Amino acid sequence: IFSGSIYLNKKPYMSGYKSDKTFNYDHLFKHISKDIKSADLSVVDQQTVFYIDDKEDKRKINEKHTPKELGDAIAKAGFNLVLHANALAYMYKDKGIYNTINYWKENHPNIHHLGISSTESQSEKDYFIFNKNGIKIGIINFNGLVVKGLPKNKKYMINTIDIDKIENCVGKLKKETDFIIVCMNWGGKTTYSPNKFQIKMAKALIQNGADLIIGNHPHYVQPVSYVRSENGNKGLVFFSLGNLIFDNNKKKNTLGSLASIVISKGKGKAYISSYNLIPTINHHDESENEYTVYKLSDYNQNLGLKTNKKFSMEKIKKSCSLIFGAFAHCD
Repeated sequence: IFSGSIYLNKKPYMSGYKSDKTFNYDHLFKHISKDIKSADLSVVDQQTVFYIDDKEDKRKINEKHTPKELGDAIAKAGFNLVLHANALAYMYKDKGIYNTINYWKENHPNIHHLGISSTESQSEKDYFIFNKNGIKIGIINFNGLVVKGLPKNKKYMINTIDIDKIENCVGKLKKETDFIIVCMNWGGKTTYSPNKFQIKMAKALIQNGADLIIGNHPHYVQPVSYVRSENGNKGLVFFSLGNLIFDNNKKKNTLGSLASIVISKGKGKAYISSYNLIPTINHHDESENEYTVYKLSDYNQNLGLKTNKKFSMEKIKKSCSLIFGAFAHCD
């Protein structure tokens, strides 16, 4: 299972603030945790680093600066791999990256993270090999966007993609594993279609051995398709899974998705035996200060009316079909 992006802006951020002045975000995932825990590997895209100083007043909301309690909720929900390679990862410079890496190491050592490194030697080993049922799956997380303020001598801190890195990382890992998954942070924020860079990088990744590409960063869900590279290799690309957690009243990006993929092995080769896109929807009940995410199949008109008095389940399903395509089972 792969999720869309988590970005705690105002409403989901404050939904975790409790009367005793503590934070808790377990509620964000309570309606999807069963699906998350059912998978052998569950991967989440976390777009921001954690708080630098615990003494700071967290009620002074900064959307790019997240309470560590979100990490506890991610772990409790059942995710076991967290992606951090993105353009916001250096927002609080070295300290933000150190803080986030140390948080996972000290509080949830069984959860792996990818995409950020505190040293150059760590960055050279910034991949994860998942071994299950005799299938060795290599996973890499790349950022494909410009990172503002990142010094040239510290580029290793965020795993940012280039052609040489594709050849070195993906090609090398292909020799050690049966199947390669590349998780990309790329694309424009508000578009349903992949841009030229996404298509170019997808082909380059597949040419060098990637079997599956999972995209995040755009606030909208983008197409899923097989892409063939110039050397004849073929790989499945989820160009963008959209938002898992993100507050916006526009129905276009209230919808997000989970990618469900089954990888099998036969005659010595690993392959995708089935895949599906599971639509999700952000839910906000302002009267209860409740913010959470549902699978669209578990949502209904009454819940929607708590979010918006003009909510229409029929219109949401139509939007889902237009955005996701027929195979996502929007009904």
